[in-house]
Amino acid sequence: MERKKVEFMYLTQEEVKQNLPSQKEIIKIMEDVFIAHTEGKAILPPKFPLDLEQKYGGHLNIMPGYLGDIDIAGIKLITAYLDNLEKGLPSAMAMVNLYKSTTGEPLAIMEGGLITLLRTGAVSGVAAKYLASENAKILGVIGGGAVAPYHIYSVAEAINLDEVRVIDINHARAQKVAKKVSQELGIKVIAKDSCKDVVEGADIIITSTRMEKPKPLVKNEWVKDGALVMGTGQAFELDYEIPRRADKIIVDNLAQCKKIPMGWGFSVLFRDKIIDWPDIYAEMGEVILNESKRRKNNKEVILLWPRGMGTEDVATAYYVYQNALKKKIGTKLSLF
Repeated sequence: MERKKVEFMYLTQEEVKQNLPSQKEIIKIMEDVFIAHTEGKAILPPKFPLDLEQKYGGHLNIMPGYLGDIDIAGIKLITAYLDNLEKGLPSAMAMVNLYKSTTGEPLAIMEGGLITLLRTGAVSGVAAKYLASENAKILGVIGGGAVAPYHIYSVAEAINLDEVRVIDINHARAQKVAKKVSQELGIKVIAKDSCKDVVEGADIIITSTRMEKPKPLVKNEWVKDGALVMGTGQAFELDYEIPRRADKIIVDNLAQCKKIPMGWGFSVLFRDKIIDWPDIYAEMGEVILNESKRRKNNKEVILLWPRGMGTEDVATAYYVYQNALKKKIGTKLSLF
């Protein structure tokens, strides 16, 4: 049989931007991803980091995934080089590849940075929707990098916020985030001078820094009863007393969390014997599907550890791909 021509779509960052889902849509997409995992309709191999820290001060993460509900396979490759900003480059760059699961034919290759930002923020929106205390109104965000606005957009989509507080090691960056998001959402967003000022009285706390080593930016005594705390940064950013105190610890995918290299993110809690795996209460998919897995009262402190899943990128990229097909946006390339 004559070999058929294989073509795929290439999408630049600007083309991806034109085809992204709305905040409402991306929250629903993330909910569907979590549910697919809980129902056994997803395949998620562990992330594979290619560590170049000692040689070049960076690493490359390889994140594959398959979603049976939409029958699409894919992989995201994302780099992290913190010194890139001094070279006029983003500290993180990403690409997402989609494949036809039945044959392995490539469907699309697209810029993955915007997809990463959008889906990362959307997980915070899902968590706020299902785990925040009743009448939660104040959000505190530690870390004013590129993903910070997306956390705020998504939480604001899920619940009605009165106030957002932001801090960054670079105060001007926090001010820029505050001004931008305040203008876009029409809510009060303040750049604060201390982590304490961000955390005290906040109903939802999100840590989102690029620290290389664990550091307790959030002290237990600052965290109010009833708070939802999400540790999304590269290193562990919380006082060890917070996981000890937490009434519930939730993860995105337990199997993947167990395979995170020791010393990365929340894994330090297991290394230092602060908690053990039986202390994990539920996965987000269980929380969405089962009301009994959610908050019991407005006093519970709930801690979420979302490590990020390749399936989240695959689902978001597939939406972008379908949208681009409808709009006839993108460049058609031939593999052979």
